[in-house]
Amino acid sequence: MTALAERLGRLGGWRRYGLAYLLGALAALGFAPLYLVPVLPVAFTGLCWLLAGSRGRRAAFLVGWWFGLGHFMLSLYWIGFAFVVDIARHGFLLPLPLIGFPAILAIFPGLALLGARMIAPDRRWQPFALAATWTLAELVRAHIFTGFPWNQIGQVWAFSPVMMQVAALSGVYALGFATVWAAAAPAALAGTSDSGSSGRALPVAALLPPVLLGIGIAVFGLVRLDGAEIAAEAEAPRLRIVQANIDQKLKWQADLRARHVERLIELSGRPSERPIDYLVWPETALPYFLDREPALRQLLGRMVGPDRYLLTGTPRFFRDAEGDHYRNSVEVLTGDGEIGATYDKQHLVPFGEYLPFRSLLTTLGLGKIVQGVSGNADFGPGGGDGILRVAGLPPVRALICYEAIFPEMLAGDHDAAWLLNVTNDAWFGHTAGPYQHLAQARFRAVEQGLPMVRAANTGISAFIDSHGRVLSSLGLGEGGVLDGALPPPLAGVTPYRRFGDVIPLVLLLAAAAVAALGARLGRHARPADRRA
Repeated sequence: MTALAERLGRLGGWRRYGLAYLLGALAALGFAPLYLVPVLPVAFTGLCWLLAGSRGRRAAFLVGWWFGLGHFMLSLYWIGFAFVVDIARHGFLLPLPLIGFPAILAIFPGLALLGARMIAPDRRWQPFALAATWTLAELVRAHIFTGFPWNQIGQVWAFSPVMMQVAALSGVYALGFATVWAAAAPAALAGTSDSGSSGRALPVAALLPPVLLGIGIAVFGLVRLDGAEIAAEAEAPRLRIVQANIDQKLKWQADLRARHVERLIELSGRPSERPIDYLVWPETALPYFLDREPALRQLLGRMVGPDRYLLTGTPRFFRDAEGDHYRNSVEVLTGDGEIGATYDKQHLVPFGEYLPFRSLLTTLGLGKIVQGVSGNADFGPGGGDGILRVAGLPPVRALICYEAIFPEMLAGDHDAAWLLNVTNDAWFGHTAGPYQHLAQARFRAVEQGLPMVRAANTGISAFIDSHGRVLSSLGLGEGGVLDGALPPPLAGVTPYRRFGDVIPLVLLLAAAAVAALGARLGRHARPADRRA
């Protein structure tokens, strides 16, 4: 290992950064749908050896940046599929999601490597320091500008409900810290020809602390899941999720809109083993402004029937003294054809639902990707607490599309008893994107201790319990319905729901301080080595 570590550390130029790029791409294989977690020790151990061989802070940052570029180019390749739905309009922009966006996101791994280098010049402490700075960088990435907490490293464990349970305490961040530490720890087993104490290899026992942390997380998960109920109560409301599986290229064609509504109605009316109380349709399931179509509301009201309700995604339009306004919404329709409640999406997708720096970018011929019934006009954000109150249902927190990736939207005091996520992942086809989106939605259920009902146009729709376990689902690219009873919430409030990112922030700062102190003490631990 020492010979390999020194060989990698001596690499220079394109070989050094090319290897960092490949290691970052390798680490991306840990995410859904592959979940190749065993590749992470190779990726992060190699990264630590490259870091240890870096001469100066600039070199450390560049190693992290190239690692991040490979990591995000592979793990987020699917974003480019949204730009080929209407390739004539947006195809020329493909370099932006495929290269430009990953290049920006790669700044965060670059800063993580720079931070680890500054905190712990002693290579023996660098795996622990990297775990702290990497996870801190992810926390910053989740909040800065509009935030983009997609594919945080702890999400590689979404295949394991046991490992996911620690998210109830600290979100995905404690799991991410443990993952990076364990994956990078073997790097410290290699020594160097340096005669100082920092060049000495650590014994295999050095792997014990991260392994014990991982075991502790697993034990916590096992205890938390022990005896956890899966089945909903017999009297729980019964819902039907409708997954129409409408191709994005066809969704907004004027001559097909009525047919799309007919398909939704046909699926909603299919026989069920037990009576259905509530219908749930995905994001923008209706290609019309529901609140401005009284005939359509009456038609849907007859389908819904008395004492039943339809919760559907739909675009919304209104006009006031300030002008025209468009919203991406969830509306609740009664059997009388009346709209009983509305939620307007609060966290919009830049370039998708609105165009930032519009006055500048429109002069360059750019427009937002999502057209639909709003044309090139921007959607606007909604307000309020996001809670929908529907007769016969506990209060529900609605999340539209990628709002489900933002834990902070749910933190704090609220009276929601379940989560509703409506989305349209048809933009991304049969790629890794929809699988990764589902994985993150499941973490929200764990963090909040609340069940989730997820309706997706092309999949993956699911009933998810309060521990993040998928009780039933409709696969990607399938059309059909999914019936189920509303799972119960957990008793009490999880620490993460109450305190949000305060807990992981404090723990990560403490870990960074420990790494800095340990590295500092290590430099003074062997004066004989220094004299030599």
